[in-house]
Amino acid sequence: MGRLRRPELPGGPLAILFDQLRRLHIEAGEPSSRHIARQAGISHDTVHRTLTGPALPRWTNVELVVHALDGDVEAYRARWLAARAAEEPARPAAGPAIAEHDPPAVSVDDPIPAPDGAQVRIVVVDGHPVFRFGLVTVLRNAGVTVVAEAGDGEAAVRACSANRPDLVVSDIAMPIGLDVIARLSAENPRLGVLVLTALDDTKTIVRALSAGVRGYLLKNAEPEVVVDAVRRVLLGEAVLAPRAATAAMAGLHRAGRADLGLTSRETELIRLLTAGTSHKSIASALGVSVTTVRHTVINILGKLGLTNQIQLVRYAIEHDLTD
Repeated sequence: MGRLRRPELPGGPLAILFDQLRRLHIEAGEPSSRHIARQAGISHDTVHRTLTGPALPRWTNVELVVHALDGDVEAYRARWLAARAAEEPARPAAGPAIAEHDPPAVSVDDPIPAPDGAQVRIVVVDGHPVFRFGLVTVLRNAGVTVVAEAGDGEAAVRACSANRPDLVVSDIAMPIGLDVIARLSAENPRLGVLVLTALDDTKTIVRALSAGVRGYLLKNAEPEVVVDAVRRVLLGEAVLAPRAATAAMAGLHRAGRADLGLTSRETELIRLLTAGTSHKSIASALGVSVTTVRHTVINILGKLGLTNQIQLVRYAIEHDLTD
């Protein structure tokens, strides 16, 4: 389609990011946005906005486009973070929090980095005050900012509207729990949702995945598992507890596998993803790089007509691709 045009931007980190993306596009031979979209597993409109602006694109989209153009993802992550950090002072001040507490003075050895380079902002939703207090303590000790707490679905909606979090960690064993999750995901696709619940029945798990959650853990998870899940969800990975995956797979009808054109390596990668394995651990298990794992995920999404890893996990469970 030739050289993509973008609006003129004032100098600064955002302009530098788009200049570098344009250079990468030229070096790749200036493929069309539709061609890149097929490689990246996203819409061509999203590709065009990611390459041309004028607004800062989502990191997930930048990563997919850079992968499709064979660019250095880590270099572009640094440029994206610089652009986001430059925009941070213009972000409107958060509204009043719901049941917010002053963060305790803690020593953080391994803080969780936010996708935008600032502190991670989390809303915690749980109907049990004692459990909620413990979860908030664990998260704050990991260096995140718990901007609000809520004890039910309606309070969760108000908290997210007022505080613009990066992530919601929520139970769903409460009135309209799943409906609220679906509503939050629909209103803000950039919002990550990690479910932390005692419910492990097949129907609930599949409904939660369909509602747009990026992670599903059970409440007996160790604190470090919860913290790791927060990191991975913020990076765009899908996190599904092994017991939850087992419960979902056990209740599904085995109708046989269609010929989906997947290689044995791709099928093995899907199995590992569905078991909740991180990209880094998959790379180690398969003897490849993390970049290769990400490229393979993108290729699988394209083959199956899917757009993200959560859809892939749900598809794998529903189509018996998990063993």
